[in-house]
Amino acid sequence: MARTYELMVITDPELGEEASQALQERIAHLVSQHGGELKSTDPWGKRRLAYTIDGRSEGVYTLFTFESGERAPSELSRLLRLTEGVLRHMIVRTDEG
Repeated sequence: MARTYELMVITDPELGEEASQALQERIAHLVSQHGGELKSTDPWGKRRLAYTIDGRSEGVYTLFTFESGERAPSELSRLLRLTEGVLRHMIVRTDEG
């Protein structure tokens, strides 16, 4: 059964436009590779962080909405922890209640 998830990714603002776009495409590929279907990508742009992360006070926020099975989010989270340029990420299931 497919469930709906939101993935918020904060990337390093010093990546540049091309590298940031390539990273968004890589995340979309990872979602589809693990049986998910990307519904939308909503770039929020550069914002100030609540606290410094790896010496950075700003990050580029992007919100992805996707549908997948139960196992894909945990594998996606594992891969994002290993991806260079990703400062933080969070996956939330949105179809509950």
